[in-house]
Amino acid sequence: MLLALVEIPKHDHDALLPGLKAAVGRCFEEALSLLPLTDELVLQRLNSPDPQKSGINNTPLHHHQNEDTMAKYTPPVLSLIWMLAQAENEDRYSLPLPDTLSAKITALREALADGVDTSDRIHEVLTALWMSKWVKTRTI
Repeated sequence: MLLALVEIPKHDHDALLPGLKAAVGRCFEEALSLLPLTDELVLQRLNSPDPQKSGINNTPLHHHQNEDTMAKYTPPVLSLIWMLAQAENEDRYSLPLPDTLSAKITALREALADGVDTSDRIHEVLTALWMSKWVKTRTI
């Protein structure tokens, strides 16, 4: 059941989130285009697992700029957003979403349907997901 929820949509024109695959790809491309504008020291620090222990890596994010590498980053994000959007309408698997996250998913869905730029909406969904407080529940 969970595998079906995170399965990447087979068609990018799916009625639930039309154009999501292309939108996530554009979002990553936009983020990649910001790397040349980012200070080199910031990039080096971001590419250093633990600067306090092992120092700063002097090769800033070079492997992230490879097209093959970028293509590997989009599927997990696509699957995650797809699962969150489906979870609200799913009867067999319960995943209650915080109201804030649900509102961001709705805004993304509307932006996709309207055919407008969705990078900000995708970022808002991911930020809301990251910032949500998830309360543990126990079902018997």
